[in-house]
This record gives sequence, C-alpha cells and structure tokens, in this order.
Amino acid sequence: MQKTNINPEIFQEFLESATNAAAKGQAQYFTPYPWAKALAEPLPRFRQTIIDLCHGNAALLAGASNSTTEHLLGADIDSLKPLPEITTCRKSVETWFTQADLTLLYPLLKELDFEADLFTLNPPFDLHWHRDRLSALAKSSLSSVQDAFANHDPRISKDTIDSTVATLMIALDRCSQYGEGYLIANESTLQRLILQPNAPHHALAEHCWLHAVIPGNICIATKDNNSDSEYRTGILYFARSHYGPCHEISLPANILQAHGELTCINRFRHRRGTEVRDYLYTQEVSVLWNAAADEYKIRYAKAKAEWNLVLDTNGFISTNLSLFQQHSNQVNKRDAEKLFTLNGRRPMQVVMQRAQRDELLRHCGLTVEHPAWRVHPELITAVQSAILAYHAERAPLYPLPAIQRLGYLDEEDSICCIRDLATPDHIVVFRAGDSYKLRSQTVSITRPGTKCNLEGEIEEVAYCGQELAFFITNCHGAEMLFMEDRLKEAGAKLHGIRSNTTKASELIDFNLHDLTRCFMIPEVKDVATLNPIQYQANLTMLDTIETLCNSIPILSVI
Repeated sequence: MQKTNINPEIFQEFLESATNAAAKGQAQYFTPYPWAKALAEPLPRFRQTIIDLCHGNAALLAGASNSTTEHLLGADIDSLKPLPEITTCRKSVETWFTQADLTLLYPLLKELDFEADLFTLNPPFDLHWHRDRLSALAKSSLSSVQDAFANHDPRISKDTIDSTVATLMIALDRCSQYGEGYLIANESTLQRLILQPNAPHHALAEHCWLHAVIPGNICIATKDNNSDSEYRTGILYFARSHYGPCHEISLPANILQAHGELTCINRFRHRRGTEVRDYLYTQEVSVLWNAAADEYKIRYAKAKAEWNLVLDTNGFISTNLSLFQQHSNQVNKRDAEKLFTLNGRRPMQVVMQRAQRDELLRHCGLTVEHPAWRVHPELITAVQSAILAYHAERAPLYPLPAIQRLGYLDEEDSICCIRDLATPDHIVVFRAGDSYKLRSQTVSITRPGTKCNLEGEIEEVAYCGQELAFFITNCHGAEMLFMEDRLKEAGAKLHGIRSNTTKASELIDFNLHDLTRCFMIPEVKDVATLNPIQYQANLTMLDTIETLCNSIPILSVI
C-alpha cells in the first residue's frame, strides 16, 4: 500500500522532519507479510529483540519474529495500527511502538548508549533529512559511519542527508558488536549512494555481507509484483562486525521461489564477524528504548510537559527523575542524589543555609546558564520569594558590631585582610590588603562538661550541637579554620571536617577574635536600610500609638 497525503495529525512534525517533505508527501510502502517472513530467512536463528526504526504497519517485525523472540520495538513518525500478525503474537512477546521522528529519537538513543542485536528496516524513500539533527553520527565508534556521514550526496544540499543511507548509518551506529539486520530500498538508490565504488557513502558497503536484487517493487501488491517495470528492489544484509566482500544474488519476483532461494543461503560462508548466540545478547534493550520514548514525549510532545522539580499543592518541593535521566550518561549521579534531598521540603527550609540555597538556585537554573533539570515556574517564583523573605526576616534592627556581624558572614565568598596574620611559628599566612577565598560550614561538635544529677552528685556529660565554622584559604593555598576559642578545650571534638582527626584543638587554626581583628567584616544591612519605606511606616505607627497612649487620662485609684 502506498500513501502520498500527509496525515493531518503529524502535518507539522512531518514537514519539519525533512527539507523536501512537502514536495515528496508521506509516501509509505508497506512490505507484505509473506515477503517480510521470506526476507528474515538469512537472519540469525536467535532473535530475542527486533527493532524497526520506521516500522509502518510493523510487517517486518511480524515476519522476522520466531519462537525465540521476546521484544518487538518500533518507531514511526505516524501513528499506525500494526498487522494482525503482531496483535496475535505469542503472549510472551512484548511490543513497544513509539510515535517519533527518527531524526529526533536517534540522539536520545545515542545519549543512553542504546545498543541492539537485530534490525529490520524499510526507511522512507528519498527524504532529505537535516544533518544537524544527526550530527552524533560524526562521532560514531565506527570509522566507516564517520566517513560515510562526512561525505555528501551531490544531488542534494550539504546540510541534508538521504533518509535511506541515514537509517543504515543509525542502525550500524546503534548495533552491538553482535548486531546485524537488513534494509529494503530502491536498488538504484543503493547503487548510487552505497554500492558503487565511487558512491558518496561507499564506506558503509564493507558491512554488507549479502545483497539481493528483486525485480519490481515488493511493497506494491500487483500481479507478478510489477516485474516488467524498470524498478528493482534491493535488500542489504549488514552486520557491524562484518568487514569484507558482499555476496550478490538475484531473486525472482515470486515470493515462494524467493523464499526457497533465501533459505538456501549459506550464512556462515558469507557472514563474517561476531554473531549473537542464545546465551549472549544485549541487555536492557527494551528498558532503554522506553526511556528514550518517554523522553521524546517530554521534549517534543505538544500536550505534555514533565518537570523534575515542582511545587505541590501543599507548598512542598516534589522531585522526579524520568526513566531517561536515570539511565542517561549526561546526568551527574551526585547531582541526582542532591536533587532528591530536596523532596518533601519547603523552599524556606532550604534557603536558610547558604550551601543548600546555592544548590537549590543551581538546580532551578538561577545561577547557571544551562540547568540540568526541568523546574516548574511556580517553584522558581516560590524560591525567589523565600529568599527575599529570609533576608528581610534575618535583617538586624540596628547596625551591628563586627563580632555580631560574623553570623552573616556565610553570605560572603571572599574576605579582605586588613592586618597581617601569622601562625604561632611567626609565619605570615594572611597579608594585609589581599582578599582571600572564604567558605562557611555548619559543623557538628561534641564537648565534655559536668552537671549535677538528681542525687546531688557531679557527673560528666557530653554536650552536642552545631557551630558555624569559617574556612579561609591562605596565601599558600591551604584552608585555615576559624572558630571559637572555647572549642579548644580538652575533649572537644569536631565532626565532618577532616578524616585524620576530630580533636578541635588540632583542627582550629585561629579564633574568632583573630578573624574580627585581622579581616574586614562586611557591614550588614539593617531593617532601616533594607526596607526604609516600611521602616518609616512602622516608626510613624509607633508615634501614633504613643500619642494615643499619652492622650488617655490617668485615673487615680483611691
């Protein structure tokens, strides 16, 4: 069957898929099931998972499946119903069909390191696909694919590539070391683009181990398969690990005769390289396929938008990683772990500590140009509001002295030295006039103490809590720790700073007095400076209250 009209449901997507899509129309050729079954004869006996990158009505998948088949995976830009042979397959066979443009789906498969062992292909004819969408082929692990992609078909523009050869490149690139398959195409296209020695994509020919030519178009069901026409169908059987000559055969237009001749093909004589066996096959093929399909819907489906970070109806942060992101090599696993620590927390809880706030801002894309996560706009607004509210709430009522301003020093990334500071060995580590990198960290502490118990006896206890620690990188590039002097008492311990020791006396380099004496502690905006209008309004209100109180007569009590 052939269709030339474009399905209205995919009109926009189809026009965007190729530069000549409008001129060519949606010309679809469906391989008859008997031919699909016959063409599968030279394939390996073990066919656990079969993939068709442009599945149409899934005839090739149905024809290639056998008693060993467990998964049938397909993609097509159009939404088509599979053949009855698919729907009546053994119950143990799982079918996963996704509606997707292959030129957009391929980069997702590449990112997941998706590999498969068996492909059956009948790609669209003579569509000029966009090269930039398939740019990952230039970095294929197969040099033959790299070379083929680098060359251009002089018949079309240099920013496009023929759909037939592009499909073969994608299949070879995504083949496992045991991977193979076959491709149906116009014989003249195969000769002009691949098989002839001077063909622009001839580098792909070295992976082809069998080339069959059939008179007429096997995808058009007419008498004798219109064998009198000049059109010829070409079938290329390819394998990633095959390097060498390609055996050529001519098949009759009659399906039964062709089936017999394909059955007689000595696969082991012509097919070179590693082959799949029933105990050796690619893992997680269907899982990664579904991950790519789900991500395709998220990125390109118009009706669906999925977020990694959202604000739920109760005002809590909710996190979610898609199946694609869980398997993608582009997602940093530590970032993913940090993302999940935000789950179930309110924005205000997160922004109160500098380190957590910075992480949240990075996740929301407020401090980086290309954020790793998709964040719902409502959450971004809530985070920004929480930060403003936090700074307004913690603002002091009046200007603070330096020692009190230390509580706000966690907002700074650097600090300026105003007086030389040396170690007890008289080695200057901070010089006046220079700025040094500063970071702060909340540190868990344990220190010994005594208290009177219920029996009136003094007993030893351990006090646990948290203190703010300041780390300043000195002029030699080493971090030095500033904390309270009392933590140097015997037995006091700091946790989570360095692995070699936890004794505070050995970890603390300088006290907080040294910090305020030798460094410029930045001024902190008080409420009058931070919000002068509201501050004046509150002062006016206080004056009004005072005036009202003074106007009320005082009654003497006899």
